[in-house]
Amino acid sequence: MRGSLSGCQRYVFGLVLAGCAAAPPPPAAGPPRDLEGEKQLSSVEGEHDAMTAKLAAVPEHDRELCEFRVGDCEIVVKDQRDELMTSADLSECHVMPDAAGVMHCMSDGMVKRRKQGALASFYSSDMTCMQTVLSCTDELGKTAEDAAVMVRAGTREEELRKVSRGAAAQSAMASADDEVAYLRATLPPSQKSACDGGDELERCTHDANAAEDRFEAELAKDDFHQDAALTLLEQFAKAHTACIEPQLSCLSTTLESHGLYPEAKKWVAKNFETLEHREEAGAAVPPGARSKCLNQASKAHQSQIVGAYVAYSHESVLFFRMQLDKAFLAMHESQLACLKSHASPGSRTASSK
Repeated sequence: MRGSLSGCQRYVFGLVLAGCAAAPPPPAAGPPRDLEGEKQLSSVEGEHDAMTAKLAAVPEHDRELCEFRVGDCEIVVKDQRDELMTSADLSECHVMPDAAGVMHCMSDGMVKRRKQGALASFYSSDMTCMQTVLSCTDELGKTAEDAAVMVRAGTREEELRKVSRGAAAQSAMASADDEVAYLRATLPPSQKSACDGGDELERCTHDANAAEDRFEAELAKDDFHQDAALTLLEQFAKAHTACIEPQLSCLSTTLESHGLYPEAKKWVAKNFETLEHREEAGAAVPPGARSKCLNQASKAHQSQIVGAYVAYSHESVLFFRMQLDKAFLAMHESQLACLKSHASPGSRTASSK
């Protein structure tokens, strides 16, 4: 009959129906929205960003002094941040080599997991600590005699940065710290506690801190002499980098067992070179602009770095190691380009007299 299906047609029709019946189930719903948390985060996020920018604009000398004085609150906040990342399974955020990068990564991850309430609570704790530091820096300006000495010392230190000897010493220390932070950030999760230095590093750091104290005492003197201060700064830089070198060696050796083969070391060397140039360029840029350049590039490249680290942590082989180092290099080059764009034409380091 014209209206009946042939055997072949019935077979095909049956396959179509079977295919429809086997359609995959809809994706599982994510965690429920935290509406109250979203409201809390909305009210505190802008204030947190503003306070972060305000603290970054404080003269470095004053900020570091106050962070040392009230450092306990920063330790507490860091512990809270680490606990939050652990509870939200955000261990990959540790790959970011600076606190701002870790914060950006953690914030994005918490929002994706709809944990805005927990993030807002952390922001509040962080702001309380930042306000403590800011109150300290404000107090420096209210204590006339002490403030005058500190401002004068800070000005002298900034002037030393403009002299070739001072710039070289400061850049050497900063670059060494940056290189350790970069390599340590790329350690696989199983090696995160490697190369901590132990008692030997503690003794070395104690001696380096004593050299720093002598340098800062010279900066505060009424009868200040620039040449004497430069010599003390160079001694401090030498002592500080001497403490860093064993860590660099240890980290490099450790990573050789996790994909850092000779083919990949050229990318590490390029990162080291770019970090050194970044410190040199940053010396000619005001603190606020310098911080903005570093943070913006860190945030822009965060997803690429975290993605590369996740792949590398799952399989620590040459290919993924190179991809991770290339991702870091892109960020470091972006930071360098931004710093160069903010440097004034006549900001080349002067020669010491």
